[in-house]
Amino acid sequence: NNELRRQVVAQMLDYASKAQIYLPIEDIKTILTSTYPNRDQEELIKDKLGLEISPDEFWELVKTNLQAGKIRLVFVADIIPTKLRTIVEFLNIQMDPAEVYAVELKQYVGGGLKTLVTRLMGQTKEDQMRNIISNKKLDETTFFEQLDEDEAIFYRKLLNFAKENDLSISWGSKSFSLNIINNGNNINLLRGFSKISAYGQALFATVGNISNKVPNGESIVEEYIELNFANKVHDGYGFNVTEMDEEQTKRFYGVLSSIIRRIKQSGV
Repeated sequence: NNELRRQVVAQMLDYASKAQIYLPIEDIKTILTSTYPNRDQEELIKDKLGLEISPDEFWELVKTNLQAGKIRLVFVADIIPTKLRTIVEFLNIQMDPAEVYAVELKQYVGGGLKTLVTRLMGQTKEDQMRNIISNKKLDETTFFEQLDEDEAIFYRKLLNFAKENDLSISWGSKSFSLNIINNGNNINLLRGFSKISAYGQALFATVGNISNKVPNGESIVEEYIELNFANKVHDGYGFNVTEMDEEQTKRFYGVLSSIIRRIKQSGV
């Protein structure tokens, strides 16, 4: 139905142009909470999306992506007509950073069984390569390739500190996290981002994990208040590593060492 196709495409583009109106962050949060009422958001984000970031970092990225028009539009039908596929392929090329795809979802029934077979349309070879690269996890070598000289010096010292204090280092596609793992519990301490992330070369001390999982955790994270050069963010503190002088760096490691010691002594 040509008229229906035109209406659906127009409706999708209308949604895309007003994404922030149709999808306010608070509404998305409410839907997530109501769908998974008994799940920790950080664990849910890691389980469902494979992202090792705090909920506040995640929602900030969602907000940033919506504002930048970095969204994915997907048409789903049992049959994707050739004309609609042509439109999708054209839009996918023209609408960077937005992505446009069509998914043909065929259903086969027989012998008491039902099988759904999907076919993705609209993705070019360039898109496939870009997604492979963006989803590929960093390691220590590739992470340092994405840093400027001053940040590389700071992060090298930080990773050496992590190894000396038996912290677990977990690598993501744009960042790493430092964690205490004890009795099966994973307590996130810090997240370091490279310049390919939306945050740039930034270091964040996350407090939500400590407050929620460690006895007297709220009193432990209060130690960060001593670092008056830290920038308070909703779920922790941010540090401008290139502006920290020798005395501030010394105080940073002193507070971090105390927090690590207290968490390990908590018996979590």
